[in-house]
Amino acid sequence: MKKVVITEFGDESKLAIVECNLPEPAAGEVQLSVEYSIVSGSDVNMRRGTYPFQKKAPLTPGYSVLGTVRLNGKGCSKFKVGDRVACLSKYEGQAELINLPERFLVPVPEGVDRKAAVALVLDWVTAYQMLRHAADVKSGQRIFIHGLSGAVGGALLSLGKIQGAQVFGTASSTKHEELRTLGAVPFAYSNKNWITAMQELGGADAVFDPLGFELCPAEGRHPSGLRHEPPSIDEGSSPSRVSSDPQTIVQESVLLVWQTNHLLRPPPLVEELHA
Repeated sequence: MKKVVITEFGDESKLAIVECNLPEPAAGEVQLSVEYSIVSGSDVNMRRGTYPFQKKAPLTPGYSVLGTVRLNGKGCSKFKVGDRVACLSKYEGQAELINLPERFLVPVPEGVDRKAAVALVLDWVTAYQMLRHAADVKSGQRIFIHGLSGAVGGALLSLGKIQGAQVFGTASSTKHEELRTLGAVPFAYSNKNWITAMQELGGADAVFDPLGFELCPAEGRHPSGLRHEPPSIDEGSSPSRVSSDPQTIVQESVLLVWQTNHLLRPPPLVEELHA
């Protein structure tokens, strides 16, 4: 099979496509024929060698995958050959074949756009976990998102609107018109007018901030002005209320894939897949 390898840390010249053999899946594993993987910001940072707690080079990136079942390892019977599944793989996704633990795989519903599905697994699960489990955002609350036009920021915007939240945030000025049509109130990063505007509104119920402490004043309070003492969520953090079970995390993404493919309307019968 062929796969992408980061031969050493650096720029794009450090990527190579190599031929190699993949062993048959071990007990508890399923082998997939990969149809789609992603090149996420996390994958790019892995190539640079700057992703937290990453493997050393050489390594194969590919933070999420979508494909069909090719082989079942010993003890695996949840999926049959040909079933389409997705996984938050973290590594090894940019390959023709991959072996993954069966317990981490989730079925991809019929009719879902496969490119959209694989793109949603990482960024939208990140957003969903922060919104639902870390911040527990409720209808009518105000949330503030730094990086509204980014992958996770855009997911937070869409999911926040589904949840009934009022969405504010920062983004480049060229993105403001589009963000307004999506229901957000955008501010420019540079002039810091968003600080006064949010304080005049009474603050936000939750702030989602990939930039972290560099935005905060010396006393440590986020300048967006939290209304009480809910979390200011750093996208790199692991709040205690976020599920640590990979299967639970990825199973919840199946609902998000379905919703996005159907114009963000939930299916007729929606269950909490982790219940």
